[in-house]
Amino acid sequence: MSVGNILKNPHVGMLFIDFTDGARLRVNGRASVHDDGAIKELFPDQPRVILVDIEQVVPNCAAHIPRLVPGSG
Repeated sequence: MSVGNILKNPHVGMLFIDFTDGARLRVNGRASVHDDGAIKELFPDQPRVILVDIEQVVPNCAAHIPRLVPGSG
């Protein structure tokens, strides 16, 4: 479903979270799907590659990110 969503609307947002200290980073961009070509050749064992052209990187507030404690779960 995600590939279909990208084909319909290439604008994507990704949130990267460091659960040890709560740091968050938001990355916004435009995604493209590659089933063949030079980019796909870099990942020969994968059926397709999703490439994101980054347009914006924004640090986010870490106020509501739970801290993970090793061995607690």
